[in-house]
Parts: sequence; structure tokens; C-alpha cells
Amino acid sequence: MPIGDIQPPAVGIQEEPTACIKINKTWLAQIQAMIRPASFPEWWAGTLSENRFARQQVRQLMYVLGLEEECGDMAICCEPQIYLYRLNPETGRQEKSSDGGVTWTPSGSDPIYSTQQQPPIVRDDVDTTKCDAASNFSEHFNDIIVGSSENLGTAVTIVELAGGLAALLLDIFIIIVTEGAGAALVVSISGAIFTGITAAFVEGKAAFDAYWTADRKDQIFCAAYCTIGDNGAFSQTQWEDFKHKVRATLTPGAALDMVMTEVNAAGYVGANNMASYGAAGSGDCSDCHCDDTWCKTWDFTDDCYDDLWSSYQPTSNPSVFNTACTDGIGWQTTNGSPNYSIIKIAMNTSSLTRVTFTLDPLTDATAFLGILPSATGDQLVNYAVNDRFFDGTEPTGTYLAIGQRDRAVLTSVTLHGTGVNPWGADNCS
Repeated sequence: MPIGDIQPPAVGIQEEPTACIKINKTWLAQIQAMIRPASFPEWWAGTLSENRFARQQVRQLMYVLGLEEECGDMAICCEPQIYLYRLNPETGRQEKSSDGGVTWTPSGSDPIYSTQQQPPIVRDDVDTTKCDAASNFSEHFNDIIVGSSENLGTAVTIVELAGGLAALLLDIFIIIVTEGAGAALVVSISGAIFTGITAAFVEGKAAFDAYWTADRKDQIFCAAYCTIGDNGAFSQTQWEDFKHKVRATLTPGAALDMVMTEVNAAGYVGANNMASYGAAGSGDCSDCHCDDTWCKTWDFTDDCYDDLWSSYQPTSNPSVFNTACTDGIGWQTTNGSPNYSIIKIAMNTSSLTRVTFTLDPLTDATAFLGILPSATGDQLVNYAVNDRFFDGTEPTGTYLAIGQRDRAVLTSVTLHGTGVNPWGADNCS
């Protein structure tokens, strides 16, 4: 009998959308007896308060079964229901809708409900527990990378790729299936990952393999170490923190989307199973700095911050780069033409992990993001984007330059980095 490892559903047992089945009345008493253990807290994961709702719903189910209603007057209830299915854009969990997409509820076919959570590893101290659990998780994350690469090399169609990956994930998540149930779970997992693997399938195996460098795998390991709980397991919130940290640290790409979609197929329960077994102790967590990230935003519609930011005018061509700030509006070119409006700030750019800035109107602007060797030097490199993740492969400069090549107004800048915030306390996340 499962003890304390069943995740309590978040919806009421009779909430819409509902499903109807026909049961022989002779079986009702036996079914009630089988269900009754689930009315006790030992059956469910979580604290008494966290699983109280689930236990109440089990008792409601027992009551409904005790009514022994005939199906004769419920024919309409048993008509096939039409559902729409989707992956929640925030959590990646499977959901369904019976009202054309107006409301969405968790789908019972989500692989998270077929995954039995294994006990976490136990060590003598918190740091060792976290490090060994992260080492296990990283080991199996890398197994998914290897399996994904192999399947990309052999799959002829996206459907074949999804099926092959689903079978791989069944093993990695320790989803134990009875005879005949495996095919349904493969279909369910295939649906959960289908959208996230499509772009990588188009790009191909070579691009996928090129993305997953040793440094990026190390970043995954450290992201797991920094977000996993002291007990060596993820909570739902900690799992979301892990996904957010990975997205904020690694360069976006189809290869990242593919693996993150796969690893999220069974949610935090599957992730905890990944952390529960493997060659624990093989990882070194001393290089994982968990509390050294920072974030700073400047809103130029509130303040020009011209004590820090100033117009960028390179020695090689200063006349076309003239930018000034207007209180309440932001930074904009003062030239008629050309229309370069670019500002700079002094900093060691090697600490950057992400740069974003807003232009108004964005549709009329060509973004500019440059790394400078000095206050007036030509750019070491520049990117025509207003949102970019840095992965450490960029050249290091002493100034950062941002702006645009048209007549838009630069209204705000947000910088993310590692180490100590050069401008004091964070004001964003």
C-alpha cells in the first residue's frame, strides 16, 4: 500500500470537468472498502493541513458511491465529453478544458500522477545531502541529454522522436507501470514533450550536441544544488525556482528547450526521483555560488540617472552619437540624422548574465547592445537585441553600451549578474 507518497490533487472530486463510468452495484461495497484507506493522512504526501482537502474529497466519493444511483437517468452524463488539452505556459503541466478553452483544470493523464515519489537520499549534514542529491539529479539530466542526442540521430519523424524520448523518461523517472499501462504512459509523456522538442528536431543532432558544453552542464548541476531542499528533494516552489534559475543562467536555445521540457514531464516528483538514486558523491559543489546573483533596474522615465549613465561617443566617430535625457521621458538622440542614441555605464562586463532594456516604440527601433574596452573605444562586439543572456563567451569590457539606431526613446534598463551588486541593493528579481 502506498504510504505518504501520493500527491493530493488540487481540485474537488466532483468539480467540472467530470467523467462518468458504469459500475456493477455488487462491486460498490468492495470499491468503498478499497478507497477507505485514502481517507487517512498516512496515504498522502504533505502535512495534515496540505492533504486535508484530499481526504475530505475521498470521504465525499465514498458518500456518492453509497447513494447507489441508477445509471438509467444519467444517460446524458455518460455521453462522450469533448476536451481541449494544453501544457500550462507557466508550469508546463498538462491541463484540459471542457468549455472550449475558457477554463483549464489539471489533466489526469499528466505523467506526474503516474509517478510514485521515491524517498530522498539521507546524509549526515545538509550540505552533503544537497550536494549528493544535486549530483544524482545532474547525472540523470545528462542521461537525458545523451538519450536526446541519440534519438535525434535516429528518429525520422517528430512522432518517432517523441516516442523514443518518452520511453527513456519512463526509466529515468522510475515510473513503474503494470503490463498494458506502458503504452498509455508513453503516449501521455509524448504529448507532454511534443511542442518543446520540435525546434530541436528541425535544427538536428549537430546543433543539439554543440549547445550542451561541459560548462552548461555544470551550470545545471549548480542550479540544482542551489534550489533543491535541505532534505535532498524539490518542493513544487523549489522546482519552479530551479527552472527559473536555469532559464536566467543558460543561453536560450532549442536544445535547452528540448531537455527542460523533457525533465519537466513528470514535474517535481520526477525530478525528486532523479535526485534519489545514482552515483551520489561524484559532484563537487564548492564552485556553486548560490547567493551571488544580483539584479538592478533603472527607469529613465522616473530619473535620468545621469550620474551613472552618459552618452556614448566613440573617438572614431563622435559626431553621430549624441544622446541626451529628458526628465520624465528617457534617453533619445539629439541628432536629426543619423539617429544613434546610445548610452554607456562603467562596469566589468564579465559579471553579466543578462541585459534587457525597453525602447519606445520598439517596433520602430533597431536595438544596440555593445561591450566597450573603454569609455570612448569602438565596440568589442555588439548585438542587435534588447534582451540577451550572457554565458561567459563574450569578450570582457570595462563599459556596457545600450541604445538604438533610430528615433525611439530608451526608457529603462535591467542588468542581471553574479558576484556583488556594483550598485548596492537589488531592486528587481
